[in-house]
Amino acid sequence: MTKPDDIQLAGAKLLIVDDVPANLKVLRGVLEPCGYKMLLAPRGDIALKIARSELPDLILLDVMMPEMDGFEVCRRLKQEPATAEIPVIFITAKDEAEDIVKGFRAGSVDFISKPFQAEVVVARTETHLRNGKLAKELKAKNAELEKARQAAEMAKMAQSAFLATMSHEIRTPMNGVLGMAALLLETSLTPDQRDFVDTLRTGAQSLLSIINEILDFSKIESGKMTLESHPFNLNTALEETLDLLGVRAAEKNLDLACLLHRGLPAGLIGDVTRLRQILLNLAGNAVKFTDRGEVVITVHPEERLENQTAAASVAGAWLHFAVRDTGIGIPADKQHRLFQPFTQADSSTTRQFGGTGLGLVISQRLTELMGGRLWVESELGCGSTFHFSVPFGLAEDSGTAASPDLAPLAGKRALIIEDNATNREILDRYLTDINLKPHAVGTGSEALAYLRSPGTDLIILDLQLPERDALDLTLELRRLPGGESAALLLLTSTPLRRDDPRLRNANASGAIFKPIRRSQLYRALRGVAFPEEPDPQTTASHAFDRSLAERLPLRILLADDHEVNQKVGTRILQGFGYRCEIAGNGLEVLQALERHPFDIVFLDVQMPEMDGYETAKQIRRRWNERERPRLIAMTANALVGDREKCLEAGMDDYIAKPVEIGQIRNSLERWGNPAVNLQPAANLPAEQPAPGTYRQPATSDASIDWDRFQEMLGDDPKTVREFLDLYFHHTETQIQQLQAALQAANAGEVQMLAHRCKGASATCGVTSVALPMKKLESAAQSGDLSQATRLLAEARDSFGRVREILLERLRSLESSSASSTK
Repeated sequence: MTKPDDIQLAGAKLLIVDDVPANLKVLRGVLEPCGYKMLLAPRGDIALKIARSELPDLILLDVMMPEMDGFEVCRRLKQEPATAEIPVIFITAKDEAEDIVKGFRAGSVDFISKPFQAEVVVARTETHLRNGKLAKELKAKNAELEKARQAAEMAKMAQSAFLATMSHEIRTPMNGVLGMAALLLETSLTPDQRDFVDTLRTGAQSLLSIINEILDFSKIESGKMTLESHPFNLNTALEETLDLLGVRAAEKNLDLACLLHRGLPAGLIGDVTRLRQILLNLAGNAVKFTDRGEVVITVHPEERLENQTAAASVAGAWLHFAVRDTGIGIPADKQHRLFQPFTQADSSTTRQFGGTGLGLVISQRLTELMGGRLWVESELGCGSTFHFSVPFGLAEDSGTAASPDLAPLAGKRALIIEDNATNREILDRYLTDINLKPHAVGTGSEALAYLRSPGTDLIILDLQLPERDALDLTLELRRLPGGESAALLLLTSTPLRRDDPRLRNANASGAIFKPIRRSQLYRALRGVAFPEEPDPQTTASHAFDRSLAERLPLRILLADDHEVNQKVGTRILQGFGYRCEIAGNGLEVLQALERHPFDIVFLDVQMPEMDGYETAKQIRRRWNERERPRLIAMTANALVGDREKCLEAGMDDYIAKPVEIGQIRNSLERWGNPAVNLQPAANLPAEQPAPGTYRQPATSDASIDWDRFQEMLGDDPKTVREFLDLYFHHTETQIQQLQAALQAANAGEVQMLAHRCKGASATCGVTSVALPMKKLESAAQSGDLSQATRLLAEARDSFGRVREILLERLRSLESSSASSTK
């Protein structure tokens, strides 16, 4: 009765359970010749013991037995992990549907009816043995595959972690290369040398950008990318993105625009840094792959009624972003390659345009991490549109963006002269939102025809009209009834300084720099509506008063061990007409006071060799009350009790870093006035930190406090470059020193370095670096360095991103300066 392939099942163990000895004998006689090892049991309890000890490959189990029937035996076998996988075939003489169903529910795989048919018994036994063997082999293979998968995942994570580490290590010297190249460009060079250094800097910037992309990709792949959730302003985030891309778009004569649909919430909660990164990747690609035409970002609310993800189910708003360009387009058969790492749609694209092919992959992964999705629509030669939709929470001030108070312009007629249809739509919408009555045209001839009738109050004119010179056009506009007395705003792709002759020649009230941003447009319109009111963006909130030094002639000593803080302090004091001396620590302060007297000493608290507290005590001991200078503490320690600690040490006043111009001015007026400078410090009101300090930001929607940056440095490219080179150099050095201190587990050194880096970054308005450094300082102070590596990595990542943003700002200032001198 055996078959040719039975040999592969020889040695299989069969357990036969039946309370009738004759049945056991018959089944044994049928199956034993097939080469199986036979195990016999006359009762259910004995069958359970044999099954647990021998673990047979198959059990033939009689249904009707005394004390414990077959159903109960089968149920117990299936309840025990060791025997649960053993297949069971029931033997029954009843062969009734009810018993068959009951048996399958108990866990059997088949039934054999009595009286036995030898061929049926052999065939069914062999089939289930073979199935069982295949199941075991499959389970073993699956176990091996799972083990291999886990090993591959571990290897992938290790590789990504290594890649992230190497990216960090490479980026540090690359920042040094960029910094030295920037400094070299400030020296006297021959034309050939300048060309070499420019090429060096451009190559280093490209390499740094590639390294940053690899770092982000490796963090995502290794599962170390975490999202933050903070309140932010949507319009601000979009305008910052436009700021970074505006210069590149202008260099290619592209129109870059952003159109926000009505009804969008103003305040959102989410990771604004990653949102900006996605937008920069998509819009940056669009600019790169577009030679003529436009790149347009649109945002509108999206209804999500079905198939919401877990992240979306708790979101307050789904937003749909689209980045559309008029570039080269992507063939349909190549679009699937866009989201594969290190690939582009065509290998020739890499040669022509460069890049790692990681930007879109990173954008897609970030979108998915945020709970949304990203996709593309494109046609070769007709441009592309990249879409992504993501959920956000709603901030407390999540109502739609409020319109500014421009009541004098309500109902006024405005003429828009712009050849780009998208920009016409944007201007039309923004003007309509504040109750103006816009009329948009695309050519100068259309504008002249419209202005032959009087009644136009405002003209917005694009300086780059293709058909004719815009400044010549203004002369014609002014001769027409509708243009004679209308206010004029110039629309330009390059920034215009307030003293630009083009503004004067066109008799223009102001200029709007493309890409059009709502806040900038409304600011320019405010200058039209309230011409006597100073522009808040061009007038510092604490304007410098150079007559202060004449009214209060003071000898000032500035004590700080950090060059960045020295630079900022010196610049602020120069703004008030003062020249100050510099000391790097407390010992130098005492030496300076021995040489000649000072009226005021601005005294940093944390300095090497002798800190501010000890310096104040020494000054109090050595000089009497009328001879000693007034001591004003300047410290990044801004916790409750820090002011009292400074006063107890003998200081007269306290200013929390980052210092504001208004705070410095108030201190100079307070302590430079003989009528009050002898009052006990405790009797004077505490100087409150100025609004906008980084220490307790209401939101984290911006990585840089641009108001502070503007206030500190102004718009002079040379001043900004000099300052940034200094800040970059010191921050890079301190990050390297922090890494070494962490490896040595030196908490004191970590605390000191983090404190210094925090102070310098806050002074510059770089909040995204100052905040993690503050946390790192606090952690080191408590002696807990468990999160220190993560905090340092966060600060390092933020510094890398901020560095590119600041360099982009510098390039924009340099471009504007070059344009104004032509």
